[in-house]
Amino acid sequence: MKKIAFILTFVLGIAGLFILAGCSSTQEEDPFGAITEREETPLYVVAYNKGYNQAAARNWEGAVPHYEEAEKHLRKLSEAELKDEATERIFQRTLMGLALAYGNMDQYDKSSGYFKKYIQRWPEDINGYLNYGAILEKSGQSEQAHAQYTKAMGINPESAVAEFALASIYRQDGRLDMAIKYYTYGLKKDPNFRDGNGWFQLGKTYEEKGDYEGQIKAYESMVEIRPDDWQAYYYLADAYLTMGMSVGSRKASLSSSDRQLRISYYDKAIETDKKGLSIRPDSGQIMTHLASSYVRKAEMYSKGTSQYAQNAQEAIKVLEQFTSLYPDNEKGYALLADAQQKLRNFNSAIANARKSLEISDNEYAHSILGDVFFTLERWGDAQTHYRRIANNPQYSYVRGRLEIIEARLRGEY
Repeated sequence: MKKIAFILTFVLGIAGLFILAGCSSTQEEDPFGAITEREETPLYVVAYNKGYNQAAARNWEGAVPHYEEAEKHLRKLSEAELKDEATERIFQRTLMGLALAYGNMDQYDKSSGYFKKYIQRWPEDINGYLNYGAILEKSGQSEQAHAQYTKAMGINPESAVAEFALASIYRQDGRLDMAIKYYTYGLKKDPNFRDGNGWFQLGKTYEEKGDYEGQIKAYESMVEIRPDDWQAYYYLADAYLTMGMSVGSRKASLSSSDRQLRISYYDKAIETDKKGLSIRPDSGQIMTHLASSYVRKAEMYSKGTSQYAQNAQEAIKVLEQFTSLYPDNEKGYALLADAQQKLRNFNSAIANARKSLEISDNEYAHSILGDVFFTLERWGDAQTHYRRIANNPQYSYVRGRLEIIEARLRGEY
């Protein structure tokens, strides 16, 4: 199991709070936050804040003395004083801070002792069991860890919070099958968990595993449960597009059957994006995705065919609407340039790619300009833009083209 600091991104030890954020990054910091100090601030607050600041810097050895000092001052209070809402919150944070700090220091006996104190005082808080389970698992005590997880899930049989927290712990640790298992359990309890975020997390876990069919099924279920959620359609459309792009991707060349299968997934992506736009007509996210799907589909046909031109034109229609609504978005102009160059509208493609670069330097626009100038045999201009993307594996063809350009510039042919 990863260090507990990583686990804390998903499991917060206070007030049953649980974070599920799409595409969120791991934060190595204390999750609780400092307490605002005022005049005549109690000593336990001052000590807790010092401990928090050290823990936030991942200085666990430095955090422990301050947390212990805070606990010492808190233990001097009467039971009535400890039950004051604000004081009890600091008491919780202090004990959890000690348990986690010792866990990160691999001092499992001391960590376990503080978790037991925490659970004894707040037996209905699932975070005590979840974090204790994570520590036990980190120390190699898997069976004992699972017992704590089971207790967390039994606190409120109707709630899915524990299942999702446990799924996130497994996912963060790279145990994706176990994560999928507990996300699925949680969704059976609460299909609309966090306004659909549960389905999103399940789909992302399948994607991390490389199981695009599982990802599609997750988002199809999300759409079924939340038919009025435009984002659900976007996620599903993106899963279809990803699946299509993966077809035949490991082969040297695309077979006719693979080409048709890709087109079928691109068609599904397009239709799903359209459904999302019918709910949220001004969604820039869906517009650019729809345009990308049309561009991808166009690339499945030979240049000059009616299907090739038709899909490029459909992309342009969407992108003209997008750029009118979002004139400061560089991606829209780069996509528009891509679609225009497919129709050999080179002047418009150049103008829009340059406009994209004026807003923000991006490799996509450089690739379009490089391609257009290469086609027009403007070797120096093509070289300038290709050099900007030569080290990007996404544009693996560029190195070969640069060799051709350099030979042309030397007058070799």
